[in-house]
Amino acid sequence: YLPKNILKDYLSLIDKKIFLRIFNNGEIEIFNLSNSKISIEKLEIINSKNCNIEKCKDKINFKPRNQLIINESNDLISILKISLFTEFFNIAPSSNFDLNEFNLAKVYFKNNVTGDYEHLQFYIEDYKFSESYLVKKSEGLPNFLIKGENEYVIKKGNYKINKKIIIPKNFSLIVEAGTNITFSSDSYIYLQNGSIQINGSEDENVVFRGNKSWGGLYVSDCSKPTIINHTIFKNISYFKHENIQLTGGLNFYNCNVKISHSKFIKSYSEDFLNLINSNFNLKYLEFSNTISDAIDLDYSDGVIENIDLQNIGGDAIDTSGSEVRMKNVKTFNIRDKSISAGEKSKILLNDVEIRNSGIGIASKDSSIVKGKKVKIFNSVNYDLTAFRKKNFYEGGVISLKDVLHEYKNLIQKDSFALINEKTINTKKFNSKLLYSK
Repeated sequence: YLPKNILKDYLSLIDKKIFLRIFNNGEIEIFNLSNSKISIEKLEIINSKNCNIEKCKDKINFKPRNQLIINESNDLISILKISLFTEFFNIAPSSNFDLNEFNLAKVYFKNNVTGDYEHLQFYIEDYKFSESYLVKKSEGLPNFLIKGENEYVIKKGNYKINKKIIIPKNFSLIVEAGTNITFSSDSYIYLQNGSIQINGSEDENVVFRGNKSWGGLYVSDCSKPTIINHTIFKNISYFKHENIQLTGGLNFYNCNVKISHSKFIKSYSEDFLNLINSNFNLKYLEFSNTISDAIDLDYSDGVIENIDLQNIGGDAIDTSGSEVRMKNVKTFNIRDKSISAGEKSKILLNDVEIRNSGIGIASKDSSIVKGKKVKIFNSVNYDLTAFRKKNFYEGGVISLKDVLHEYKNLIQKDSFALINEKTINTKKFNSKLLYSK
């Protein structure tokens, strides 16, 4: 169940090829979320207050002065930072306009691999929400944050937070054992060029919970390892402030992340935990009751050990372009895939138990899944599947030993599966059918 106040934004985040942020000072950031080069063809700015069903009265069209191409995202998310006023020209020149009088931007772009043309619409944001502005000021931190030389510290205690916490650039955040914080729906924590260290203990957990839901955590470009121990995260939505949105509840970009002995309970975000271009070590964790994916790993490498995932509304563990070693992983009641390896991921499994999953293990788009000691029971659709989803990749590969399963396998032609030293027959099928079940 997804609350109505979250449903609209959640659906708008799914399956975007690009993500654009345009600010009322003309700054533009375009993120390529695909593995294809993207060409920006046109940009419209719109005043939706003067729109009706038939037309928009206030709309200005812009074309790039030169060809604007964003490279595909492989090891890193590809980002293009430009200015509306220097990189574009007005197709129908008019008198000077004030960008503050417009609230929407529609970007038209082409996938240079498939040749497909698409367009997406985004809000125009106040420049005060740009990264360059946010990291310059703390936005009035709560008085219980104690400032040290290079960090802020939250001492043990019970607190309520009803606004965003933006830690100044290059500072870290340390949270002591026994800290209990209740967040409002508008609150979140943001750090850049620092790290977060949550020092919960077996006797004194740290608890971060939303009163109903909260905006989560975003840590980018960590200066030192982020370490989280004995922490409970509960009732989380995705990281957002007005028009700033990420798909994950807990987001780490370009960081070294170590999380152990922690629980992740009830998520309204597309990904409860999202790691991008990061190294990680995840041990002794529990995930439960998510509206979509539990763990999403993009271009990240690391270890997952001793982890339980239950009642997951999407994928339990989803990887793209990542190398992951998994040991002692248990999943139960997973709506989509328990382990989904995509976009040249390399996964090594040891001692995995999967029950009541839509699909047990999927290897797609040039990914390789190897390992041993795997149990898969009561799959709704398939125990094992390998296929090609995107036409610029090859098929998937699965090679597993000591497997107990119910032989509900689907291996696409030009993919490969070796199970208990026996090659599984392949068949021709449209992989899109797997996403319509």
